[in-house]
Amino acid sequence: MKYGLNIILIFQLLLPGLITGCKEEDNPVTLETGEWTVEVAVNTYDEFLIQVPNSGIANIELTSKDRVLKTALLGKDSVYSFRNLPYQQYIVTVQKEGYYTYRSGLMWTYQNKSIQIISSLQPLPTQMKRIDSIQCAINTVVPQVYLRLVTPQLLPAGGRRNAVIFAGLSSEVSPRYGNYISWVSVAQNAGKTDFQTDNIYDTFHLAGIAPGTKVYLTARLMTGATTSYIDDISGLQVFLNLEDNTRVITSFIMP
Repeated sequence: MKYGLNIILIFQLLLPGLITGCKEEDNPVTLETGEWTVEVAVNTYDEFLIQVPNSGIANIELTSKDRVLKTALLGKDSVYSFRNLPYQQYIVTVQKEGYYTYRSGLMWTYQNKSIQIISSLQPLPTQMKRIDSIQCAINTVVPQVYLRLVTPQLLPAGGRRNAVIFAGLSSEVSPRYGNYISWVSVAQNAGKTDFQTDNIYDTFHLAGIAPGTKVYLTARLMTGATTSYIDDISGLQVFLNLEDNTRVITSFIMP
């Protein structure tokens, strides 16, 4: 992945010859002909995870052996095919301003000599939403912890929002860089203003949080789906699309 103002996801197709990067060339190479087809299908979503049809243009680039072979503009049909390709390894990048992108599916058809990539475009964090409160329902007889997040917003029909709740032993947890013990993702469905979790006691228990421990919970909304990756250098889990202004903290004693 590359990160910047526009987040580009690189799809590396499993064909022979390892490719380590994607480098722009002033004069793209002449592409040899072959029998393979790479089809790229892009689904665009809004902040409520509602698919937006005919949502405008995205840039697609086909690279092999560190050289740009083809570039294309994805139109309103949301599908583009690179045809007549030789059998080798390729990198496909998909980019749209104001969105991050990730691969949500890959279909390989060896007999038909085709590869279909399904990717999703979701908007970058908006910094416009908030969580009003985070509430704990604790059962100390049978160890259980239920959580409920309350927001001021009624979701549109068909919509959904995700939030992440991070558990740590300090109120200074930093979920963007993994300074927490455990985390749980919850969803807010259409027409509702709250996120209701299932019992998360087992999640905390398996993370090594002993009964009687004071646990701090940090809740944050997310733009789009729960999307994260493991940082290669630090080994920490980094969440791409947290809306930082939605940070809400509470605490409870582990039953």
